[in-house]
Amino acid sequence: MCTILSHLRRQRYVALKVCAADADSEHELKIFNHLPHDESRNVLQLLDSFSLQGPNGLHTILVHDVLGQPTTAMRSAQGGRVLSRQLAQGLAALHSNDIVHGGRSSSRFCHAHRRLMKWLDLHYGNVGVALPTLNDHYIGDILDYFGIPECIVVFPQQQPLRPEALPPYLLAPISIIDYLTKKDPTFHKAPLRAEILDLGNGQFSKPVIVISMDMIKKMQPFSSERRPVLLLPR
Repeated sequence: MCTILSHLRRQRYVALKVCAADADSEHELKIFNHLPHDESRNVLQLLDSFSLQGPNGLHTILVHDVLGQPTTAMRSAQGGRVLSRQLAQGLAALHSNDIVHGGRSSSRFCHAHRRLMKWLDLHYGNVGVALPTLNDHYIGDILDYFGIPECIVVFPQQQPLRPEALPPYLLAPISIIDYLTKKDPTFHKAPLRAEILDLGNGQFSKPVIVISMDMIKKMQPFSSERRPVLLLPR
C-alpha cells in the first residue's frame, strides 16, 4: 500500500509504502541500505523508514520520492529509447552491487522456466518516472483538480475474525502524473528520468543476463509492457 504526504514546512511530497505486518520488510530495508545513495539516479532511493503499530501488528513504513507511471507519450519511440537506456543503467547499478531485482513474471513464462521464476520481473508496473516539478504545486490545487474523493464502504461477505483490522472504506487511486501533464506546461520540458522500484523481492546474488532463442520465442506472446528481463545467479 502506498500513499502520498506533503511536508507542510518544506512543501515536499513523499510516497509512503506501508508493508504488511507479516511481511519480511527487513529484507527490503537491507536491499536499500546496501545500495550507495549517490551511485544511480535510476534506482528508487529510500529517504527514511519508521514503524507503526496497527490492528494487524507492527508495520514498517518506507519513505520515498513520489514517482509516476510512464505515460503513453513517454513510451513512444523516442521516449521509449530514453527509458530503456535509463532502466539498463539502473539494472547495471543494482548488478554492480550484487543485487538482482527479483520478483515474479508472467505465469505462462514461469511455468516453462520454473527455476528462473524468482529471478524475473521488470516491467512498467515496477518502473516509475521522477516528477521534478511536483513540489511546486500547492496541495489545495491538486485536491481541487481531482475533486471530492469517492468513498467505497467495505462490507465483508463473511464475518471477519478481527473486524477492527478491516478499513471502514476505500478510496480510488489518483494519477499525479495525469495532473502534471494537464496542468503543468513545464513538466514535459524537464529531463525524463526513469527509476526502478519495488525491491522487496530483490536478491543478493551475482547476476548474468541470459539470452537464448528458446527464451525469446517463449517471450513472444507477451506485450512489451510485461516482457520480463531474464536474470540468473552465477
